[in-house]
Amino acid sequence: MPQAAAFVAVKFGVHLTAKAVAMFVLKTVATVAVSAAASKLSKQKTTAGERQAQATTLSIGEVPREAVFGTCRVGGSLVDIFNFGGKYGTDTVTWCVALADHELDGIEGFYVDDVYYPWAGEGLQAAFSNRLSFHYRPALAEGYDPPEHVQLNSDWTNQDRLCGVAHMWIDVRYDEKVWTQGLPKISFVVRGLRVYSARHDPANGYVGDAPQTWADPTSHRFSTNLIDQRYAFTRGIYAVGHHGAAEHLLIGRGLSEVQAPSARVPAPANVCDEVVDGRARYQSAGIIQASLDFYQVEEMFAAACAGVIIQRDGSIEIEPGQAKPALITITDDDLVGGDRTLFSAFLPDKDGGRINSVIPRYVEPAQGFKDHAGPVRRDVADIIKDRGPRELTLSLPMVTVAAQADDVAEINRLLARMEKRGDVVLPPRFALIEDGDWIAWQSDRRHKGATVIYRVERRGRGREWRISLSLRQISATAFGGVDVIVNPVPAPPVVVRPLPVDMVEVEIAPVTLVGAGSSSPGVRFTWPVPVDDGVIALEAQIRAVGGSEIATSRFEDLVRAPLASGAPDTQSWVVTSGVGGGMA
Repeated sequence: MPQAAAFVAVKFGVHLTAKAVAMFVLKTVATVAVSAAASKLSKQKTTAGERQAQATTLSIGEVPREAVFGTCRVGGSLVDIFNFGGKYGTDTVTWCVALADHELDGIEGFYVDDVYYPWAGEGLQAAFSNRLSFHYRPALAEGYDPPEHVQLNSDWTNQDRLCGVAHMWIDVRYDEKVWTQGLPKISFVVRGLRVYSARHDPANGYVGDAPQTWADPTSHRFSTNLIDQRYAFTRGIYAVGHHGAAEHLLIGRGLSEVQAPSARVPAPANVCDEVVDGRARYQSAGIIQASLDFYQVEEMFAAACAGVIIQRDGSIEIEPGQAKPALITITDDDLVGGDRTLFSAFLPDKDGGRINSVIPRYVEPAQGFKDHAGPVRRDVADIIKDRGPRELTLSLPMVTVAAQADDVAEINRLLARMEKRGDVVLPPRFALIEDGDWIAWQSDRRHKGATVIYRVERRGRGREWRISLSLRQISATAFGGVDVIVNPVPAPPVVVRPLPVDMVEVEIAPVTLVGAGSSSPGVRFTWPVPVDDGVIALEAQIRAVGGSEIATSRFEDLVRAPLASGAPDTQSWVVTSGVGGGMA
């Protein structure tokens, strides 16, 4: 075999060695290495598209720990590469690729130079004239002996076991008819981390087959449920065989059950599993690197479910996008006087403000798991109203389902058209309102008498238990629901006019009340009985002719029942208040 056609032969690791290599291959590897190093040294954040390209490309040199969630294409990181065989020791190139720092659920397929092939198992691959072979080793705490041919043709021994790392040994035998472009680029489609489902934990009320607990990783199962995956990151991914040991935390926050209660998982996880058009509503798949800060990861999961990051009882949660009822209604009278109320009915008409078009970017398996732009979500009427497009590019690095990306983009577009914002201060009786709650606000001043629903973006508590809320307009219609207000503002009381009252003839006559040795003047009122039910009472107002003082008396003990046989047919009332001697 001519020397010029040899494959690369460079070993990376503690022992750096090199053998004769073809110049075109050496240049290729050098370029990859320089690019990888440059990306590590760059202080700028990489875009979602750049991160996805890195994930599907073989990495060289030191790389951050990675957790694989759902079904993904991974390039892995190069552990070692060397040549052996033939006259020049270059007939076969063998390299070892670390696929994940945890157990995988399995291999689904592989790519050779961006062409996909289903996984047919280990060994020689007939599709490449047996010039390609794989040796897959799942992650085990004790690791594996290197394959026999690796030990025979390199300095690897049975002490080099790659403990806790899922890895692949790849052998490529030179054949110019098979490898017309030189050394092939190979990546793998894998089913990622097995995660704990709190919905299947007896501690949370589960009764059924295959129960799970967080403490027992052998009970965990492969899942595309976004909330289950996010909870796995929250609790932490540990080195195989050392689950829950703080000193062996590889990726994630490493929170305890107290800090991240599993009881809060089932409700949002069920929202993600709701069936929409024959699919789970919110799924997720992607690679999370240990170099990402925690909030970046939370944002990636929240974006995938059109959700929000909320803080409740001291812990951070993700609430998937869903229609919710407004739990309480406030009015302008509830706002605390003296504190400033901020309100805006419209967002600014500039970049970053008003939006009328949303472009989702997600990972498309049919395009080789590359970053892909979905259809633009827009309404022409909004563009005309805004006098031009106002675009938002929505990054969805954890979404691999086109229909889901489309739905999430539409939700974001609809929410963007709900532009009202407000900061209000409420009295202590509203202390139970939490982040993420929906409330209704009836306002004559801000809403022209209408009631508008808002989501609580931030909640704070100030002096004298005054509750400050930052609000953004929202509606169940953005999620395909109908707005519901649990406690609406009471409607104005209905004025009930009394029924017509049968007028009665009241006779009025002066009387003198004679007592022991004295007498006093009075006025007798006499009327027929029974009295109509519409008459509430009789009121007498007595004033001396020419005077201004009025004495008022009230009589309510009216006879309303039908008269008994022989009973008087009239009722009398004598008033003395305000009656004086000699009055006219």
